[in-house]
Amino acid sequence: MRGDVLGSGTMNISQLVRVAQALTGQRPLEGAYFQAGDFNGSGSIDIGDLTAVAALLRSAQQ
Repeated sequence: MRGDVLGSGTMNISQLVRVAQALTGQRPLEGAYFQAGDFNGSGSIDIGDLTAVAALLRSAQQ
């Protein structure tokens, strides 16, 4: 699932935190988790991915 960087099968705030950690280099993502975190398909974890995950979470709450 795109954006599911924890492999939980659900989207929640923990996913957003984990993408932020990857973005800052605190905890890089690898393999399938990297692919899930590269939400915009740019080949890296960037602010666009963080924004996309945040938007997905926001729309799920409405």
